Amino acid sequence: MSAQIVKIHSLEEYVREITALYEDSPEGPARNELLYRGQYVAGQPLLPSIYRSIEERENDGEHVITGTLLIEERTMIETAKRKLPDIFLPELKPLELLALLQHYGIPTRLMDLSENAFVGLYFACEDRRRKYSGIYEDGEVIVFKHERNSIVDTPVMEAIAESYKFADKNQSLVRFYENMVRQSYCAENSYMMTEEIVGERSKERFIMDHCRGVNFVNTTIRSRRQYSQDGRYILFANDIDKVAHRWQDRISELKRDDENIYKIIQVDRDAKETILKHLEMFGTRKSKLFADNVDIICEEIRDKSMIR
Repeated sequence: MSAQIVKIHSLEEYVREITALYEDSPEGPARNELLYRGQYVAGQPLLPSIYRSIEERENDGEHVITGTLLIEERTMIETAKRKLPDIFLPELKPLELLALLQHYGIPTRLMDLSENAFVGLYFACEDRRRKYSGIYEDGEVIVFKHERNSIVDTPVMEAIAESYKFADKNQSLVRFYENMVRQSYCAENSYMMTEEIVGERSKERFIMDHCRGVNFVNTTIRSRRQYSQDGRYILFANDIDKVAHRWQDRISELKRDDENIYKIIQVDRDAKETILKHLEMFGTRKSKLFADNVDIICEEIRDKSMIR
């Protein structure tokens, strides 16, 4: 079943839509949590940022990553760690590292979400391409709903986050499992690696069971930007060949009829500038969301002085 699509033309209309989502939920906010993803162009594929650095093509109407995903991923991450060792510390867990890389602009297999509805709306309105074209396009806020206790925090998610280290192209799930259990983050979750996980079929099933559906993940906050944006994420694994039980060298987009997508709120392009001004009145502005970027903060100081 596809999510309901509505279009808003003001901040007031947006607040009404979000308020109605909580009021209409029979379980209420105690059980379910809403997360928001703002996209400045409506209809963009729901894919992690890593896909933008890899060749893209259509496959039966689907956007998929092609080329050497794992090689490119490894190159970017290892280069960032080598050049900025004081930021991308070796003791960071894989998900913590990816989240920090993402917030500093390195494409990863994470897709950004926010707990804050205003943050989602800001990114739906802040149209980067408008600076060059002078033309706005309709934006959108994708509203996800999931149970609060469904946040995934398992060794499998950590292993997927650092699969660039040991998930070679077309690697079997058995080999992936065996590499995963050697990692330090498995020690604190050893209860999950019981003697029941024996034999190739059980190892394959263990990985596949943890990769079904949407993987909502959370990480320790390591930057002011993560804190300001109330950041949360969806972690994308490579596609699995369910016959050969191997990883494939591609990632498929999240379908818009996925059961976790609660509503899609489109933002009229002609209302974006006004909405951004109104959001600023309520404390949601660029310098706050990018609080660790000195250039952005100084740019805002300069612009305000020129207006006066």
